Amino acid sequence: MIHAMGSPGKLLAAVSLGVGLLTLPALAAPPKKGKGTKVEKLNLDLGLGALGGALPKADGIEARRAQNEVTSPKVTTSDVRYTVLKVEHAWEFTRTAEGARPVGAPLTEIGLYGRPPSTPKFTTLVRVKATQNVNAPIELVILDPRGDTAMEGRGELSFTGSRRGEVDWLIDWAPTARPDGGEYTLLVRIAGRPMGTWPLKVVAAKN
Repeated sequence: MIHAMGSPGKLLAAVSLGVGLLTLPALAAPPKKGKGTKVEKLNLDLGLGALGGALPKADGIEARRAQNEVTSPKVTTSDVRYTVLKVEHAWEFTRTAEGARPVGAPLTEIGLYGRPPSTPKFTTLVRVKATQNVNAPIELVILDPRGDTAMEGRGELSFTGSRRGEVDWLIDWAPTARPDGGEYTLLVRIAGRPMGTWPLKVVAAKN
């Protein structure tokens, strides 16, 4: 015999709570497999492929990128054609927007003077045109009538900022002792290649 204590309302609430606790595990339990029972799998394929598959390597991508990159070949003096446009001598030159110009009339000859006979100080202008703006070494050699070197000088042609591919190169010749005058020649080399010779008349000193 059960002796109920308390009011009927409290007893009814306790019985309802007990029933609810007894039915809760039944609701949470998964369905059992059996004949006639079909269990469907959830399709979780998000288009990423199997997680165990090999990831793509970046080596092939980098190789294709290197093949597709086009590098500009380096232009050297051997790829450029240089042309001497002018050779001129003067006591000195001044630079203008149109290029270097002689102060006074250009020199048509050089006179020896003093004892021992020597050349005076003068300046030579060489105007050079290039098919591409590539700097190049330049060398000038003054040869005496016998073909021996009387004077020489060297430098570099700088085409930086040249709009027409033309530059003026100037060299100041220091006084040099020469035993006699005659038909001298000026040899011009650019990037080691002879560009030609230009006459330079040297007058012997007067006694």
